[in-house]
Amino acid sequence: MVEGHRFHRLLAVLMILETVFLFAGTQLAAQQNIYRAEEEPQLIAVLKSAEAPLFEKAMACKKLAVIGTARAIEVLGQLLSDPQLSHYARFALEPIPSPEVDRVLREAAGRLEGRLLVGVLDSIGNRRDAEAVPLLEKLLESGNEEVVEAAAIALGRIGTPAAAQRLEVAMKSPQIVKRESAARGALIAAERLAAGQPLIALGLYEAIWRADVPANIRMAGLRGVILQRGETGVALLLEQLRSQDEEAFRTALGAAREIPETAGLTEKLVGLMGELPPPRQAKLLSVLADRGNPAARPAVLGALKNPDQEVRLAAVRALGKLGDASAVPALLEVASGADATLAEAAQTVLASLPGREIDEAIVAELGAGSQARQVVAMRLAAQRYIHAAVPRLRKALEAPEAEIRMAAIHALGYTTKLEDLPVLTGRLLTTSNAAERAALEEALRAACPRIPEREACAGHLVEVLEKAPADVKPVIMRLLGVVGGKTALETLVKKCREGDEATRDVATQVLGEWMGTDAAPALLELAKSDLPERFRIRALRGYIRIVRQFDLSDSERVAMSRQALAVATRDAERRLVVELLGRVITSESLELLLSLLDDPQIGQDAQQAAVTVCEKLVASQPAVVREAAQKILERSKDPEVQKRAKAVLKRAR
Repeated sequence: MVEGHRFHRLLAVLMILETVFLFAGTQLAAQQNIYRAEEEPQLIAVLKSAEAPLFEKAMACKKLAVIGTARAIEVLGQLLSDPQLSHYARFALEPIPSPEVDRVLREAAGRLEGRLLVGVLDSIGNRRDAEAVPLLEKLLESGNEEVVEAAAIALGRIGTPAAAQRLEVAMKSPQIVKRESAARGALIAAERLAAGQPLIALGLYEAIWRADVPANIRMAGLRGVILQRGETGVALLLEQLRSQDEEAFRTALGAAREIPETAGLTEKLVGLMGELPPPRQAKLLSVLADRGNPAARPAVLGALKNPDQEVRLAAVRALGKLGDASAVPALLEVASGADATLAEAAQTVLASLPGREIDEAIVAELGAGSQARQVVAMRLAAQRYIHAAVPRLRKALEAPEAEIRMAAIHALGYTTKLEDLPVLTGRLLTTSNAAERAALEEALRAACPRIPEREACAGHLVEVLEKAPADVKPVIMRLLGVVGGKTALETLVKKCREGDEATRDVATQVLGEWMGTDAAPALLELAKSDLPERFRIRALRGYIRIVRQFDLSDSERVAMSRQALAVATRDAERRLVVELLGRVITSESLELLLSLLDDPQIGQDAQQAAVTVCEKLVASQPAVVREAAQKILERSKDPEVQKRAKAVLKRAR
């Protein structure tokens, strides 16, 4: 009893996994040659043994599923009646390519009952044993519903004309379980027969469709009839699309997506649109989009004017698959309309439609139509990065409407190339409108990083900086930080050294946020310079940020930390460096931390950081950690640090 209980507990999950991954697992084992063919006699002996544990027998079956031959059939067949091992025996029997397996399974099906019988029927179906058809037909009369279901499914998997004929007869049974099970099996059989014997498959689908079974099964039969009839199925498809039966309509919609372009089906579906109520028109538009035939495009464009919002929305979405340049004006009209849902959908479609011709159509719309339409067109030019839009956007900068000017500035941020940069910077120098200046800065922040000629871009900004009024200079310096590179860096460093107080303030801010390690030497020199203290502190913190955040080797971090400590004049920055060193797990960082243990201001911080490094370094460098932990214990008065140091010292010993 204990052994059986343990068996069930250990193998519950295994049974599920082996069922799901039977084929994949068997193939993988065969490819990797996990089991050797010469093991088969020993495995058979395990199965015959009265003393072998259940788990070993189950694993023997699993191995035989890979290497088993006809020699194993007899012993595996004897296990089919074992409640605990039947599943594993079938698992091993099914791959063996011998008709003897089929005979053994049929014999077992004649004497087993209940769940064991259901399992054997599943194996018979998997092996598609045509000789089992009479036996399975007889089992359709069983009083056990699970057996009836398993027999019907097995007949479906066998999928011969004889099996199909038995299932078709069974679908007329007055017994509900038998009728419905037969219909489910017939669906499987019809699918198997469709390629080689289409007429038999068609007859079976029609029988399913007309059977007294649940609607979902009948609709599966209807789908099969429509698809199996080929061109003649189009008439039935259209008939069902007109049907008042909602399930038949949905089934026909699904079939319409699968039928290849034949007998002018797209044109017929378009012709049907006017006969359907709005909700069905919307669904049919989705089908036309999925079919992808451009012949439907005029009808879809026409549906944009339908009074029903659901239809218009479906038409917009359909143009996401069917639209071309001819659809751009109509979609722009919707995108600039008052209906927010439709406008958002149309803008999404216009932003995603592929092709240069779409870009050209959008550019052609710039400057035309209502103010709302022009704004949408400019927004799309930005989303699609259409450089060809720049001339019209430049013209729009002189529009009397503020909304159009602002939209043009935004779009130029995403369409500008190096040669167009003076358009934005020139306007930045001349405008007195605060909102426009903010928009121009935002546009330049978008444009500058996108320009591949970084040094040339920075050079232009430097020229602008020299002639910019005082209130614009900070904007240009911030843009230099966005661009980066040698020219920008040298210019900002120069402004730190030679500029007035306000200029130094902005320049040190930008350098302190520099996105790259190339600014580190300059920041360190500025931190050592004779600049006012607040600028030197800002430079040093920028230097420490680079050490902390950027991709550097551990040795580089330690070396730069040493330099930062040498320059730092305040405990706040020294603590930042100590905290940083606590993250660098090397003997070099530990050595530097140990040199700070006696510091009256940051010694305690150094002790905590050092013990952290010790804890992470002890496994790889125990000797180094022993010496370091001893020093920490000698100097620390913190109970928590002492506790951690003792623990790590014990580990190091």
